[in-house]
Amino acid sequence: MLVGFQEGVIAHPPTFKYDAGTVDTFDTSKKQRVPSYTDRILWRGDGVEQLMLRAHMNYTISDHKPVHAVFRILPISAPPYC
Repeated sequence: MLVGFQEGVIAHPPTFKYDAGTVDTFDTSKKQRVPSYTDRILWRGDGVEQLMLRAHMNYTISDHKPVHAVFRILPISAPPYC
C-alpha cells in the first residue's frame, strides 16, 4: 500500500478481469488471467471517514467493474480572525 494512504474494507468480488459483455465470466482468453482487485479507492488525511464502498458488478462494457465510495470529510478548523 502507498505510505500514508488508507483503504476501506473490500466486501465485494474481484473487479478485474472479466470478459467484456458479461456479468460474472472471468477471462476466457488464452491468457486466462486471474481475477483481481485492481480497481481501488485510497485516501489520506485527517477527518476522512469512508462510509461506503461499492462495486458495480452489472456493468459489462469493460473487463473492469467500476467501484465508487462515499466519504464523510470533516472541515479543518481555522484559527479565529484577529
